Amino acid sequence: MKTLALILIAAATFGSRIIYAQGCLPEGITFTTQSEIDNFQANYPGCTEIEGDVNIQGLNISNINGLWVLQAIYGSLTIGGEENLSTSLTDLQGLYYLTTIERNLSVENNPYLISLTGLENLDPESIDTLTIYSNPSLFLCDVASICSYLEIPGAQAYIANNNPDCDSPFNVLIDCGNNCLPDGIIFSTQQQIDNFQTNYPGCSEITGIITIQGNNISNLQGLNVITTMHNRLLIGELYPTPCNLNLHNLSGLENLTYIGGFLGLEWSTSLQNCIGLNNLQQVRGYLTICGIGNLTSLEGLENLTSIGYSLGISNTGLQNMSGLDNLSSIGDNLSISYCPGLQNLTGLSSLTNVGGKIIISNNNYIPELTGFCSNNQLTIGSKEIYIVDNSSLQVCGIPLICDLLSDTTVNVAINNNAPGCDNPEQVIESCHSCLTNGIIFSTQDQIDSFQFKHPDCWNIKGNVLISGNNISNLNGLNGIVKIEGNLEILNNENLSHLTGLASLTTVWGNIVVGYNEILSDFTGFENLTNIGEYLSIEGNEHLISLKGLYSISPNSVYYLHIVYNPLLTKCDVNSICEYLLTQGYADIYDNAPGCNSPEEVMELCITSITEKTEKDELTLMPNPAASFITLTTPGDLPIEEVVIYNHLGQKVLNAKQVNNTVDVLGLKAGMYLIEVSTKDRTERTKFVKN
Repeated sequence: MKTLALILIAAATFGSRIIYAQGCLPEGITFTTQSEIDNFQANYPGCTEIEGDVNIQGLNISNINGLWVLQAIYGSLTIGGEENLSTSLTDLQGLYYLTTIERNLSVENNPYLISLTGLENLDPESIDTLTIYSNPSLFLCDVASICSYLEIPGAQAYIANNNPDCDSPFNVLIDCGNNCLPDGIIFSTQQQIDNFQTNYPGCSEITGIITIQGNNISNLQGLNVITTMHNRLLIGELYPTPCNLNLHNLSGLENLTYIGGFLGLEWSTSLQNCIGLNNLQQVRGYLTICGIGNLTSLEGLENLTSIGYSLGISNTGLQNMSGLDNLSSIGDNLSISYCPGLQNLTGLSSLTNVGGKIIISNNNYIPELTGFCSNNQLTIGSKEIYIVDNSSLQVCGIPLICDLLSDTTVNVAINNNAPGCDNPEQVIESCHSCLTNGIIFSTQDQIDSFQFKHPDCWNIKGNVLISGNNISNLNGLNGIVKIEGNLEILNNENLSHLTGLASLTTVWGNIVVGYNEILSDFTGFENLTNIGEYLSIEGNEHLISLKGLYSISPNSVYYLHIVYNPLLTKCDVNSICEYLLTQGYADIYDNAPGCNSPEEVMELCITSITEKTEKDELTLMPNPAASFITLTTPGDLPIEEVVIYNHLGQKVLNAKQVNNTVDVLGLKAGMYLIEVSTKDRTERTKFVKN
């Protein structure tokens, strides 16, 4: 009957499928990795009664949940063994439905094991000998099956070298004597709380389920003798029903150090903090905190270090996670959602392990993830993190998230948050942001050491000034992609080129290039496409050309200033021509002939387009054109296709031509490349649209 009852419980807990006993593995089995545990049911379907010995050995093993289908082992069960066979288990909950071990039970050299929770349902009469040895963290040995076994006359038990509470059969039996209420208890009135010690004298370890839900309960002082709860503690309701309307904190639970099952603080709507749980160190099941709008602080949980399964926080008034500052390990998922007062995640800085996934969602007023895992040492078991639907969240580029985004084995979903954290690309950019206050380069050594001092920095938030007599190259800056402030390159006597800035695409402020004695052109600026303010080129004595500036979008430039460059004759690069054609606001004077006024530059722009070389046999008229252009091909060959590209190389028109005439009326003013294909060849030339 006992076995059948357990099978029915398993079916209710894990699904509608009833597990029928089935013998297997007469030669036994040894598990040495977590994956072997996890895949047990897939590798041995229907295996519920192992006929041989079972050995669980290996530091890779952190839980045995994959063995929950086991009902009997007809050999010995060894967990750990010699020091080199240690596991990383903290409890044995995966064995909850195991009822029979017909030979020896040995638990040795498991350094992280704190509880024998999971062995409650073992038939003590089925155990031959018991060894619990050298598990230094193990303090909870007084589960029902072990207590019953030690009470059997002549029981063969060797218990030593564990935590003092579990250091001998005698100490274990003392703890067994403090156990009480195996069927649990429900506190629904203040009187039940107040009379607890009278009604249950000596009861300090409750093995059954505890529920506290009563609207006249105002304090828990009557429970101050409880040190251990082997099973679940629920303070509130499992369903969204306001409860415990007069309970403002948890004072009275100060001696509680361990909860072996689930801890739920749910729908106790008057609860303001967690004061009273100050000595709670471990929750071996789930910890859920939800439906408590008045809960503004987690004060009282400062000594909590580990949660065996998931941590879920939702529908609270919390502004941050302060109170969980020493929490380092969560066995399964971490979920923080629907917390309207949340401003940051300060308090979760010590996390080093989350066994499942991380979900941060629907916290509509959190602006940043500041405070989350600031030690940047977090391991995520499922390799999944979801940051979604937080409408005010704009700062996600904390070191942890940046590292996860660069790890191709981790699935990071970031969407539907505020700009800056609305997709992974935005976060990656912020990950590489740096130097909010800008930077000044005055020596070549500062240039050369930039990437060493600022690794992964390619988006400079502040202004950049490059000004130094010994600066000869900018190669150390070749990783910079964006500057959100101004870029000033001034008074550099030995700087002849800008090739070190070849990765730069955007400067949201001004660009000022002035009084650089030997700078001859702008080679190195070929990838620069956007300038947010003005472009100023002034007083560069040996500047002869604006070569390198051809990719700048003219619409991104607010104003153009080109003055006092005495050798500068060639200003008619694409971007400058485009700017003058479409924007027109420019100071251009006191340069060399050809670049002394906007009009001179425009004339060269148009001339360079209409001039023909001997090899250029395609002609078009008029140029510039307002509405139509007429094309003439060499030998008057029939035109098969006409394609027009803008100055960025983007196709803007796949034109139809009638009698060699193309309608360009719909094009914006600017410079274009036209590509004309005949049967024998393809010709290209430029034209200007008025």
